[in-house]
Amino acid sequence: MLSSTILFVGISVDDEAVGGHLEELKKITKDSGPHYWLTNRLDAATDDWAEGLGVRIIRYDSKDNDHSSVDHFFTDLMSFIPKDEPAPPVEPARVPDEIEVIDDPKELLGLDSESIRRTLNKKAKEILKDSSETAYEEYERFFKKYDEAIYRAWYTSDETNHNDLLGYKLEKFHAKGAFGRVYKARDEQGNELAIKVLLEEERRKQDFLQSFRRGVRSMRLLSTRGVDGIVGYKEAFEIPAFVVMDWVEGPSLEEAIRSKRIGDWSDILRISKDLAAIIENAHRIPERVLHRDLRPPNIMLQDFYDSSQNWKVVVLDFDLSWHLGASEKSIIGTGTTTGYLAPEQIQADHDVSTRHSAVDSFGLGMTLFYMIAKRNPYPAENMHKEWENNVFEYSSNIRSSVWCSLPRRFARIIINATKRRQSERLDLNQIRVELERLYDAICKPDEVESAELLAEEIFSRTTYSSNYQWNSDKLCAYLEFPSGLNVSLIGDESKKQVSLGINWSYQGGSQYRTLFKKLDKSFNDMKSQLASLNWTTDYRSKSGQSLNFTAHLDVQVAKIKINRIANNLSKIISTLSKLTYV
Repeated sequence: MLSSTILFVGISVDDEAVGGHLEELKKITKDSGPHYWLTNRLDAATDDWAEGLGVRIIRYDSKDNDHSSVDHFFTDLMSFIPKDEPAPPVEPARVPDEIEVIDDPKELLGLDSESIRRTLNKKAKEILKDSSETAYEEYERFFKKYDEAIYRAWYTSDETNHNDLLGYKLEKFHAKGAFGRVYKARDEQGNELAIKVLLEEERRKQDFLQSFRRGVRSMRLLSTRGVDGIVGYKEAFEIPAFVVMDWVEGPSLEEAIRSKRIGDWSDILRISKDLAAIIENAHRIPERVLHRDLRPPNIMLQDFYDSSQNWKVVVLDFDLSWHLGASEKSIIGTGTTTGYLAPEQIQADHDVSTRHSAVDSFGLGMTLFYMIAKRNPYPAENMHKEWENNVFEYSSNIRSSVWCSLPRRFARIIINATKRRQSERLDLNQIRVELERLYDAICKPDEVESAELLAEEIFSRTTYSSNYQWNSDKLCAYLEFPSGLNVSLIGDESKKQVSLGINWSYQGGSQYRTLFKKLDKSFNDMKSQLASLNWTTDYRSKSGQSLNFTAHLDVQVAKIKINRIANNLSKIISTLSKLTYV
């Protein structure tokens, strides 16, 4: 409930099965997010109950016991794709009062670039002080009237004589992004800053201008809400279109990977979990800011060169970002960037919104892929038939002796975050939780308490580590043999137990009497081996045609004896898998 919006249907004020959980949740946090209750009840008790637990009521009329409105409600809900108004222009934050406004565009062209900028921004500020449609229309006319002067205002340089930019000093050109140039700069107090200027050749493209405006608004929202891990926002202008941010000292994730400074699981998981937490926190503020352009160049490792332990992940460039109230349009990247964009961002689909958190799940999944593959994903690579095999192969190339199942679990995060359909992708909360569990597993393996983590880890330490399958619905690692043998390990989180299931049935093709003797010996040996490791037998049966055995082990015992358990399980599987071939 802390990570999703829940709609309750059919519950009543005296339903303890629901109300009890909500009461406990209220004790944990004052803000569990927006949740709703669809009901036809009009009594005061309903209002009091909902208000006390922070549940918002959606009422419908059920006159003559007609509840067809519920069907209409869900039809509208499932088919709704929001379309909001475009983001408004960015009002200049500050313009010196002494600047004289020049109305003649030709006269303005006689000034130097910085004077032109100051004059145009003062005029823009006067127009935009009234946040209305009329003001925005006048602003568009102003842009056309002073088009040549605005072109001159876009000139930037790190040369000593031409490095002024509305109160900032451009010191050095740093990098060129998808549609912007980044400079290292200083303010009037001498503080180091980063300034990103929209490319002049893109300024007439409304899609790019809208993207810039969305990015500015999103950064303002994130800054106001105090979301940690987002580059610090200072201010922004539109003439020229640029945003001022904190300077982040350190490499981008792309640079760190290419220079081979990031390569082991400890660093990969640390970056991954921190990145997931940052994006999830951006989603969780009331305005629900999405990034929509997650990729390695947009992720910085602050102080990475200066500190081996205290560096932190910082996210840049909300250029494609979306928030409540933003425009529906997306900017499509080119070249190496498209592999990070979700399918719905590349190919328009009227039934799928690009303003969905699953867009960031996709970008995050592909960023995790970059960390293990050391290359950018190809466009639509998640649709290739070898995609899953390739992900598992890249992940398995990075060995983990501390937690053997880690590569497989990390690969599954990538695969499930980059599904073609939005509805099938993992959400940010699921990704973050799994990444944090894996990070804890390699940092503190002796403290792992998760039954399902241990269940898979046991299988990963057997001689069958490359053969087992994983069932995410049942939290089960399992093996199936042509001989009729099935072996499974299930993590029972509620009971804090690992459950073992062994089933074998006669498939024919053997001398029956010899098989029966070997089966009897194998069964007795298996019971003895499992008992020596404190497995508790739940059920056992044996006949000449089949064998069924289930047992469980407490998590605390499993994690202490994990290697012995894996070795004994390998022997049991090896013996039983050969029964058909006697």
